[in-house]
Amino acid sequence: MEARRRSSILPTELPGNPRPSQHDGLPPQTHAEKVAFKQAIHHLKLKSDEENFDEAQAQAYRSWTETKVPTGVAELFHDPRLETLDASCMPIPSTTLQRS
Repeated sequence: MEARRRSSILPTELPGNPRPSQHDGLPPQTHAEKVAFKQAIHHLKLKSDEENFDEAQAQAYRSWTETKVPTGVAELFHDPRLETLDASCMPIPSTTLQRS
């Protein structure tokens, strides 16, 4: 049996993975798309002891989970004091920052 190679496989070419034009480049949205994505990872596994692929399947949800900047951090970027920063400004002391 000829050994499969994966060195030149692009994520869009994974078995069972739809082409980007089919989903506008978005991560998996539906349950079926998420299952297909995990199956595509599984199909890349060449040997039963390749644990990285098991880990990739287990963590696949991270590819479709939206990442959000915490509100407190986002507010820092809208602080009017940022408009007047220059090289002589001191860093904001960590005691000034509050956790949200």
